[in-house]
Formats: sequence, C-alpha cells, structure tokens
Amino acid sequence: MSKRFGETFDDLYSMKEQMDKLFRTSLERMGSEGERDPGQWYPPVDMYDDGPDYVLEIEVPGVKQQDLEVLLLPDAIRLKGKRDFFGNVEQEKIFRLERPSGTFDRQFRFPGKVDTENVQATLADGILTLRVPKVDAERKKIVTIEKSSS
Repeated sequence: MSKRFGETFDDLYSMKEQMDKLFRTSLERMGSEGERDPGQWYPPVDMYDDGPDYVLEIEVPGVKQQDLEVLLLPDAIRLKGKRDFFGNVEQEKIFRLERPSGTFDRQFRFPGKVDTENVQATLADGILTLRVPKVDAERKKIVTIEKSSS
C-alpha cells in the first residue's frame, strides 16, 4: 500500500507533536533545576478548562497544608511541597517502599492569560484544587480620542 506525500507528512507531523508532548512532560517532571533528584516525587495533576476558570487537581495525599506552596506567575503556576516518609521504621528494616516521599516542584503554563489576584485553593481528601480565573479576553477598553486645541 503506497501513501501520498501529504499523508506521509501528516504522519511525521503527528509524530513530532507526540514527541513534543513527551519532551514537555519530561521537563515538567524534572523541576526547576533541570535534573531529576532521587529525593523528589511528582504528584499527578489534572488540568482542564472549566469555562471561566482553569482548574488544576493535584493528588497530594499525606501532604500537610503547611508543606505546600503555590507561586503565581504571569502565565503559569508553580507548585512546591514535600511529603515526609510515612513510617517510623529504620531504613535497614524496610523491604518494600512504594509510596513516594520527598520534595516536589512542578510548574504549569496556561493556554491563556489568567487573573492572579483571584485564585482559589482548597485541600480536601488529599486533592489540592486550584481554580485560576481567566482574564476576560472579550472585554475591550474603548479609548476616547480628544480633539487637540491646535
């Protein structure tokens, strides 16, 4: 089965898009330093458009409220925090350890402008929910032109 040039190009473009997404995801997981630290973990995040807001739902079970920090940037949000080791067990007595602990540092860019003054954050049942209002792009300011006196 032969393909036309356009179909092959579409396949290549699709592959490029998938690779770009993989690359972006990998960079987000590395945090701000650019290297993955074994003492870091990366809580899963869902991010979606909910009409007037962008919503982020971050799984952070076992993380205390005082161990979370949300930093607002003009076009992004940065989430930092830590989850301490769960047990009071000596290292040499552990034979299985699957729950991640340590620090995390993640940053997420928004597809549009956001209102950094009215972000809402709630922590319930191990889920940190951030509601970030969008800036109303439809709102336009009309500039009045005054007649000069010359």
